[in-house]
Amino acid sequence: MLASTTAIGVGYQQASGDPAPLRITIQVPAAYGFTPNAEGATPGTVIGFNDIQLEPPLGDYPATGLITMEAPTTFAGEARACTGSASIDAMWAAHIGSTRGVIAIPIFVEGRSITMCPDAAMLGGTPTLISFQLGLISDTVRHSLITGPKTRGTFVWSAYVDRAGAATVEVRSVITLPQKARFTAKVIGRKVRITGRVTANGRGVGGVRIQADAVRRRRRGFEPALYARTHADGRFTIVHRIGRGTFYIRVRAYRDDVTTSTCAGHSSAPGGCVSTTRNGFGLVATPPTVRIN
Repeated sequence: MLASTTAIGVGYQQASGDPAPLRITIQVPAAYGFTPNAEGATPGTVIGFNDIQLEPPLGDYPATGLITMEAPTTFAGEARACTGSASIDAMWAAHIGSTRGVIAIPIFVEGRSITMCPDAAMLGGTPTLISFQLGLISDTVRHSLITGPKTRGTFVWSAYVDRAGAATVEVRSVITLPQKARFTAKVIGRKVRITGRVTANGRGVGGVRIQADAVRRRRRGFEPALYARTHADGRFTIVHRIGRGTFYIRVRAYRDDVTTSTCAGHSSAPGGCVSTTRNGFGLVATPPTVRIN
């Protein structure tokens, strides 16, 4: 399904030891549905969750929390300092716990730009990861913020990053939709044979990491057991000898970032585009149980 109504993750990540970002602006691709006011959500409404990692870490205080809708005037001064304008389309705030209590990081939305100016001094460390899960609050509560495209294809997310004394640079995340994964599990002798294929927009995708878990009791959960990578055509095969009994098998295809220099020389940012990351493949399936006699 392309036009997803579930949560969409948006975020920024940098290497440990990189200078602290002063401003991060994320561009939502035109093909995605975007309703930054969450269709009229009132101030204080929870519209998502955040995960923020700092260097050094906050110790025993996890840098996770809620994202709320805010009134346009709540952070008007911060908006002017961060974006150069106090007139914005929507204002959000990411809340995290710290040794000094709850800290609010204002987020400013103008058009299809999502901008934040994280203050490393206020946070107590350099943010190396700022991740938002937007829209899906619970099984029964959802707010329309960003929805997936209604057409298939390859889509580019861009983030523009400013640091002290350096030119603005661009980083890109490329995702091809729709993404599908098909898995099967069969018993051959005393071995289980797990096969499948991962595709994006109808084409096989190579290099996707596969993890297969096999346990005797479904309710005890799944433990990592077997790994593989897809071939160039997106197919993979895992053959594993296991003991007698009934086994429950779960297979997942998950993202393994591959940063390339394909964006070099093709950016409007003064410092150019410095990386491109292939994204997606948070796919999980549980085939029928298998029995070894």
